[in-house]
Amino acid sequence: MSETLRAESLRADKNGNAILARSRTELAALVKAFSDNAKFSELETLFIEYLEKNPIFLHDHCDGDFENKTESEIVANVLDQHQQVIALYSYLKEQAIIPHHIDLLSKLLKLENQEIILMAQGLNRFQDM
Repeated sequence: MSETLRAESLRADKNGNAILARSRTELAALVKAFSDNAKFSELETLFIEYLEKNPIFLHDHCDGDFENKTESEIVANVLDQHQQVIALYSYLKEQAIIPHHIDLLSKLLKLENQEIILMAQGLNRFQDM
């Protein structure tokens, strides 16, 4: 997974999107650090418990139907997905016991919140055009 994210960051960098490249590089580093040090059993159990109580719903945008949606509908779909991820990370962080897991989830929450801010800024720039 971290290799895929690193490859995405390189492609994004070639396209001149330095912010996306930096974000993907940070995420890849977090995933790699976690993979190198983590024992997954605690988080796997918490993840399953979370999904049983709060299933993550994928919307019709997963079918690639963005071309038929308005800008507002696309933004609403993407933000909803990010909010679901933030809710998951928050739950896992609240329930985690191992300090390494808590630290990782804190970093992931921070990164995810930064992504939402970047998306909002990009949307504002797009609307200004």
